[in-house]
Parts: sequence; structure tokens; C-alpha cells
Amino acid sequence: ARVVGREAIQSAGVRNTRDVFNRVSGVYAGEGNGSFPTVSPNVRGLQESGRVVVSIDGARQNAQRGAAFGGATSYTASAGQGYVDVAFIRAVEIEKITNARSGNAGSLGGKVEFRTVSADDLIAAGENKGGEVNVSRGTNGYDFQGSVLGAVRSPDGPLSFVAGYSRTIMDEYKIGTKGEARSTALTMKDLLGRDGWSTFFKGEGDFGDVKASLSWMHQENDFVQGASTVIDRESVRNDSVVAKLDWDPESELIDFKSSLWLNDNMTHELRAARTYAVETNLDMGLRSFGGSLENTSRFDTVAGALSLNYGAEAFRDIATSVATSAKIAKNPSFASSYTSFSPAGRRDVASLFLNGGLEPADWITLRGGVRYVRSR
Repeated sequence: ARVVGREAIQSAGVRNTRDVFNRVSGVYAGEGNGSFPTVSPNVRGLQESGRVVVSIDGARQNAQRGAAFGGATSYTASAGQGYVDVAFIRAVEIEKITNARSGNAGSLGGKVEFRTVSADDLIAAGENKGGEVNVSRGTNGYDFQGSVLGAVRSPDGPLSFVAGYSRTIMDEYKIGTKGEARSTALTMKDLLGRDGWSTFFKGEGDFGDVKASLSWMHQENDFVQGASTVIDRESVRNDSVVAKLDWDPESELIDFKSSLWLNDNMTHELRAARTYAVETNLDMGLRSFGGSLENTSRFDTVAGALSLNYGAEAFRDIATSVATSAKIAKNPSFASSYTSFSPAGRRDVASLFLNGGLEPADWITLRGGVRYVRSR
């Protein structure tokens, strides 16, 4: 696995979450439009539709668009709707191949997991509180990007708390004046605007052998995009809630980890009138929830050190899709022209997994794993 740490994220001059991957070989996360607050990583040529798992602390970002923004076909740039505010991210773990470990159920090409900030990231050794403020501004539509984070820890107790707020305001790009290239920005105003804010809360408890945490990232994004003579306006809310409980006693047989998570995404699109269609409202929601249990046991054998990792995970996606307009009110069958790209439905995925690692000598490790997945 490849881990992109906080220093690498800061030094990269991240303007959008997808910029995090600019220095990672074999991984690309470009989008078709600079105003999109989404991220859809491409790992060695695979992306979209769950081929690469994208998650925040284990909460899957499963929202998809059957057609990309602007009506383009899928697999182009923006069908995967992962919403992640990089202001609250401290590391990104990238697995470039699928494996039989927790969080990989259904994956074909790997996993990208964003790890959120914790109290230890903000509080210096020997202190009980700490904070961080980031503010940036630039030219060419980069109006403002800033965040504030604070953390407190009980003086003699096991509890700590983190809270944060982030704001992003981006305006229309200014295009060049030389050459023959054309841009829709010549005829349309506010084509690539974006205004978003996010909040983050996390509570953590360190009780020795037992560690627990509960976090919530709330995001609101308004942005516009379009092509030629039309502009579609998007308004997105995304909530990620994650609860974790780990137990690691002195025994080599127990290193237990568990999690429960919920990701709730709701997109409202005001699709502008076109040659053959009137102005239409499109509301698409995807509520995902799931959990995982895993344990790692370690043994000394005559063949060398042996470790076994085993467990189960499961999640459910519930999708909704509703289109309304003056024409649809008169003929409801017209709605399918919009909802068919992001249809309503339900998906259930459950998985059992087992991994083993044997180290017969210091210079060699043998690893293998098996996974059973059932989906409906």
C-alpha cells in the first residue's frame, strides 16, 4: 500500500481533493470540470462503479452517476461521486490491487481510504489542546479556501474531541486570449463557479486495551457546470458518520477491530432547458450503511512466525431518483429519460475473508488470502 501523509498533502498545494494523487504513480483522479468537488480515483486504469473502493475512515463513498455531469456517458471523468473535504484529511492510503482484507469487498482494482484528523495530529506532546488554521487565496478564480481545526483532551482522562470548519469559494476561470482555442466561458458567465462548506466532529477514547472513536463529516457544495449554451446547477449534501471500537490486549491471539458507518448523499440538480427538454429538477440520493469485524492472531510455529487475519464485512446501498418538470407533470413517463441514468434501487453486499502471512526467514514472507462475497 502507498500512504500519502499530511506533509505531502500540504506541499502539493492541494486545491481540490483529487490533487492529492498528482504524485502517486499509477493513480489518476482528474475530473472533467474544475468546479466539481468530487473525487473518483483511477488506479492502473480502473475506476467508477465500485471497481476502486473510495472511503472516509471506512465509510464507503458509493454514490455514482450513470452519466457524467453534462450528459456524457459513464467512465469519462465524473460518474463516481466521492465527496471528501481535504481540509480534514491527514493521510490517504492507496492499495493498487484488490485483496482479501477488510474494506475491499467488491473491489476489482484496489482501495483509496481517506483518514481524518485526530486529536494527536493537533495537540503537541505534553499539552491538552491545540489547533490549526489554513487560509489561501489565488488568482484565476481561486477566491478563497480556508479551514480552522481545534482539539481538546481531558487532563487526566481518556477522552479527546476535535472540531473543524472549512470553506471554499471558487469563481469562473479566466481564459487565455491568444490562439484559436474556443471556450464556453466566452459566451457563458459563472460556468465553473463553486461554493462549499464543511464541518467535522470527532470524539475519541483511549482506555488502554480498548480504543473507541465517533466522527461526523458534513459537507454542502453548490456548483454550476455546463456546455455550449446551457448551465446546470448542482447542490449536494454529504454526511459521513463512522464509529470504531478496537480491542488489543496483551494476548497475541487478539487484535480486534470493528466499525459501523453511514454515508448519506443527496444531490439536487436544476437541469437547464435544452432544445428538446424544458427545465427539470432531478433529485438523486444514495444512503449507504455497513460495518466490519476483524481479528488478527499471531503464532510462533516451527516454520516461522505466522499471522492470521480474518473477519466479515457487509453494507447496503439504497438509491432514490426523482425527476420533476412541467412536461413530466403532464406525462410522467418522461421522467425515465432522467432517472434511468441514476436509477432507484438497493444493493446488498456481504463478505467473509481470511488472510495469512508466514515468515520462515528474515528475508522472505509468504502471504495468501481468500474472500467470499455475496451480492444482490
